[in-house]
Amino acid sequence: QRKGRRKDKLNAADTVWRDLNLTDREAAIIELVLQGHSSESIGLRLSITMGTVKVHRRNVYRKLGISSQTQLLSIYLKKLGEH
Repeated sequence: QRKGRRKDKLNAADTVWRDLNLTDREAAIIELVLQGHSSESIGLRLSITMGTVKVHRRNVYRKLGISSQTQLLSIYLKKLGEH
């Protein structure tokens, strides 16, 4: 039963990323950002350069019209609450 709830949570998160028109890579990076990972840590986990991580983050912030991680979390939580 617990796994089922976890799966629902994951499906809801995936839906949020789709709703926000994020690519799979952008979504993967933003999930790690929201978990508290630094750009360096994200780069190491995804085998990409820190510069590439920063480009993806900048693109997401531009797409969403935001300028901070706090705003990102706020949008995510609001959208998650809609699902």
